[in-house]
Amino acid sequence: MNLDFSYNEYSNVFTLKPTKATPNIKFNEIGFIKFGSAKNGDQNFCDSTSFQYNTDSSDTKTNPHQWVFNISSTQKSLKPLIATFTQLDDIGTLNLEITTIEDFNAGKTLIYRVPDKIVYDTSSFPDQKDLKKNLEDFLIVTEKPFSYSIYKDAKDPTTKVWSSDPNRLQMTEFFVMDSGIFDMNPDVDQPLLGMGERAGSIFYKNEQGGIHSRYTFDQANPIDDGLPPGRNMYGYQPFYAF
Repeated sequence: MNLDFSYNEYSNVFTLKPTKATPNIKFNEIGFIKFGSAKNGDQNFCDSTSFQYNTDSSDTKTNPHQWVFNISSTQKSLKPLIATFTQLDDIGTLNLEITTIEDFNAGKTLIYRVPDKIVYDTSSFPDQKDLKKNLEDFLIVTEKPFSYSIYKDAKDPTTKVWSSDPNRLQMTEFFVMDSGIFDMNPDVDQPLLGMGERAGSIFYKNEQGGIHSRYTFDQANPIDDGLPPGRNMYGYQPFYAF
């Protein structure tokens, strides 16, 4: 949607209203409104490049089963991040964690996360030294702008499972956003499970081009049917897909 704005310097009133092209939009249908100052270098949410990151020279792939990337905002409007990819087995089970440099250097204690024993319990996985395959067999990382794709077999582009969107990544103390495309698996009725609470089936099945938003409004927009622009699920939580 587009908004017109005006400011009355005498009454100190700033007015926002939808343009004539979108007169039926209501403010309670807007996800959020962010105020910023270009003079202060605040992020421009209308510019997709302000959500892009690039990797830098300190990136490392010295461990064939774990890659660590330092990524920085292309417009320097966001904090630098650390992206860690870890291979857990030879069938393609991967762990990805993106966090701020401050949190990473503090032993991952500054930002709340689900306990490792719940989402990162490696006791049922083989030791890394016993793995026959490497991360590069399942993962391709694009450095500029930063994005990644996960495959069943990285040598075969038709086996792509997930592709991140290089124009939709942000992590701050109060707001986290990412986006990507998950290729459903027709061999098992295309199930996707656990992207958040929802009104309806726990599974996302047989969808072509389905769109589901994950804003943490703590309210649902039943029923999230996957139709554009994407009705909101109840909330957001890390998801498990198979």
